[in-house]
Amino acid sequence: MMATVRALLALGMLVTGLITATSAALVDDLFAKMEADVLELVLEAEKAYSTRCSTSLNNCARRNYDECTSEYPNLSCPATELAGEQCGGSLCSSLIDTSISAVSLPRDVANGRNGNPTDEQAIESVCYTRELEDWFQQKRIEDSDFWSNEYNVESPQMFIGTQEGTFRVHPARHSATCGDFDPRSRPWYIAGSSGPKNVVLILDTSGSMAGLRIELLKQAASRVVETLTIADRVGLVHFSSEATVLTTRMVIATEANKRDLLKQISGLEAVGKTNFYDAFQDAFEMIDQTTESELHVDCNSAILFLTDGKMTDPDGVTEDDVVDLVTSEITRVQNELEKPVLLFTYSISDNENVHGFPKRLACASDLGVWSQIIDETLIVQSLTSYYRLFALGLGTESNDDFVAWAEPFNFFPSGVLGTTASAPVYDRTKEPPLFIGVVGFAFTLSAIDQALGVESQSQKTLDRVIRQSTARCPSLNLTLCELESYRGDGNCFSGSGTTNQVCDFVQIEASKCTGTPDYPQDLWMNTNWKHLEYVDRACCQIGSDQPSDQCAVIPPDETSLFIPIVVGCGAAFAIAIAVFFFWLHKRRNRSSAKLRYTANLADEHHMPPPTAPPTTMMEAPLDYSESFARVIPPPTDSSFVKEQIHAYHSQTLCQAS
Repeated sequence: MMATVRALLALGMLVTGLITATSAALVDDLFAKMEADVLELVLEAEKAYSTRCSTSLNNCARRNYDECTSEYPNLSCPATELAGEQCGGSLCSSLIDTSISAVSLPRDVANGRNGNPTDEQAIESVCYTRELEDWFQQKRIEDSDFWSNEYNVESPQMFIGTQEGTFRVHPARHSATCGDFDPRSRPWYIAGSSGPKNVVLILDTSGSMAGLRIELLKQAASRVVETLTIADRVGLVHFSSEATVLTTRMVIATEANKRDLLKQISGLEAVGKTNFYDAFQDAFEMIDQTTESELHVDCNSAILFLTDGKMTDPDGVTEDDVVDLVTSEITRVQNELEKPVLLFTYSISDNENVHGFPKRLACASDLGVWSQIIDETLIVQSLTSYYRLFALGLGTESNDDFVAWAEPFNFFPSGVLGTTASAPVYDRTKEPPLFIGVVGFAFTLSAIDQALGVESQSQKTLDRVIRQSTARCPSLNLTLCELESYRGDGNCFSGSGTTNQVCDFVQIEASKCTGTPDYPQDLWMNTNWKHLEYVDRACCQIGSDQPSDQCAVIPPDETSLFIPIVVGCGAAFAIAIAVFFFWLHKRRNRSSAKLRYTANLADEHHMPPPTAPPTTMMEAPLDYSESFARVIPPPTDSSFVKEQIHAYHSQTLCQAS
């Protein structure tokens, strides 16, 4: 008997092992396919970029579709898990067009007539990315059976974000917010252009930073944190008379950890003197604590140091002492990790005396870069552009197969969890290759859930994405000439008379086309839906090919007020009627005088009953869609719903007696 039990247990373990191994193999294959697809898109994007000064510009006028204002040519309304709550009802979804891609531009880029860009390089980026249209469509057709049959999920969204801020995505969907999206500040973009990294921010919060500077500093630090992904580790030190470490060790840049850091950053205040030494000492101690606990990512590191003044504390410590500390510690950490440590220093002031030390500190490091910020409004832009140096070094052949993975996010408009695989794009006709943007594929986590055989949104799926995100550390190869070129006006040999003897400056940023015809001024095929709200552009009844006013939902703030009132009043009235008839039944054998009294009470009961507390009616999730449709007629346009709500609010639906 025992032998049989042991045999069954062994068989069960064997079967479990086979299932686990099979699931792991399926997931590995899925990740391999996604990465291969992304790298194929990289090649297509680089090929398209090479045509930007000829074919792309000549065939670009009125050939593109804007994410908010354009009417799309071949709309469909599929039943999809990506439809959002903005389009209400079980028979409703959101429109897509698989025959085209849509373009999104940040508001400051779309600064021309009808939301057209005026910057010539931005126009180029819209035009050359349009050359990806055929590839997008063909790829979707080729892979549709794979995604639908193997995993029963949507085909991935394919996209490119450029250095100019252009974002092109396939298939085309309309956006709820217009002009707010900037791909350059998205985690997938930063991850794709810099790879996994350890990031330490060292921020000056001394008294001289009070006012606008401290507010902009908090914005900049928040932006840096927001753009990190689960492949990154982050820590923060702020200093005035003393240094304060927000985390004793660097933490994984998960959404939860980033929220905690952002909350602490928002509470920073400017007060006290300026102590550089303790700040750097605490920063390197944090790095040591992290590496000793093996919580760091085994990849490149960046230290971002920002100040607006000269060192005043502690007594007896000089700037030379700080330089010695920083250079020796960076060398030690680089030797221990066997990975580069980049030092970015920023000085904010119109006083030239302030800039000397931050520049000297950067130049003392092999991979140091100093930036002078004269206009304090540029703090955010300057501090968040650190990734560009990583991107400059990632363009070598050794990184040709590099793909980054971002932390799971909520797809718009559905809120369904998904993740992104992304990779950098370069102009490889230049030496060094010039970074021009990032391409990516975004797909739902449902496919990974199914491959692993786990429930939706399982921790096992998240762990697998995290593991994939740190699986590859790109090599960072920067020559002295490339570094000096990136440093620009802050190069470390300026004024020495030896710059040209050391190296020739190289091009590190893409430039606009030369000798080309006039740039197209109107890029959009049409702006027919320019004045429509999102629900009027995007919400549809499944199976249709046009927007439907039957699918617009009442905004949550209004609905939350209206429905509890209607339901609460109805419930209170029903309870009152039940109590009345029970009371009447008990007393129907009483005297005629009392019966007359009862009749009088019945007449009085026609007064509106007291309002029942709305919270008691909303404790359980209820579907009020049918009864609500009877209260308010189907709207003919989105504004009608609001008008009806306000009309009902202005009436006395029910009052306390």
